[in-house]
Amino acid sequence: MKHLIPVTGFGPARADLDRLFERFFEGGNFSGGGEGRSLVRVDVAELTDAYQVRAEVPGVPADAIELKLDGRTLTIAGEKPRAFDEQPDQVLHREAGFGAFRRVLEFPLQVDGDSVVARHEQGVLYITVPKAQAARSRVIEIQREA
Repeated sequence: MKHLIPVTGFGPARADLDRLFERFFEGGNFSGGGEGRSLVRVDVAELTDAYQVRAEVPGVPADAIELKLDGRTLTIAGEKPRAFDEQPDQVLHREAGFGAFRRVLEFPLQVDGDSVVARHEQGVLYITVPKAQAARSRVIEIQREA
């Protein structure tokens, strides 16, 4: 029969790993199912004339979400309510996160903040952020010799 030897000495490595996760999830909270731990997962696509953002916000009503555009930086913030009020000793299992969330996205090119459109549909937030006219790519016609 083999005896298990306890492994020790991971203190510094664990601290480094914790810092890595903190940096990776900066701008959003790590998903884990507790207060203040609901992560807004986003997909961002770049089109010729705009950026499209799709943010998953299940269980969060549209009026509990705040969108702010400051220059090229878009902030999605809000609060996801608890699924139901319970006493700590009544919880058998919890995976769904709740509490305040904040996600910050920075676009690589200038955007037109006056033309941003957002809609909330079945727990998904769709945001279209048009590029500024100067940042849009365009085809340039080459003039031919006469």
